[in-house]
Amino acid sequence: MNEWFQAEFHAERAHQFYESGQWDKALAELRLALAFDPDQSDWHFGMGLALEALHRFDEAAASYEQVLRLRGDDVETMLHMGLALMHGSHATRAIDMFSRASTIDPECEPALCHRIAAYT
Repeated sequence: MNEWFQAEFHAERAHQFYESGQWDKALAELRLALAFDPDQSDWHFGMGLALEALHRFDEAAASYEQVLRLRGDDVETMLHMGLALMHGSHATRAIDMFSRASTIDPECEPALCHRIAAYT
């Protein structure tokens, strides 16, 4: 099996584990997939989701930061990163992230709502 197939195999297993609530296993599979192809933004995003589910918010924020490096300004990723920062007690950085998302999409209500929550 070549590296591309191995990476895809691990990513698919990660998705199955995530869907069944086995976040540790999903995370392990995503790490294996990313070892073959570290530039897959979707896999970094999945890692962020799994890390959030495990309440490892600082690591989740780092995964989302990698997604933004690979994808550029992606509002959905910014919202997730902001929430991870907020839950990880980094309210000021979370507010900045929600503000950035609002600048890109002024109609994005979740960015405004989450920013208000981060202020509190």
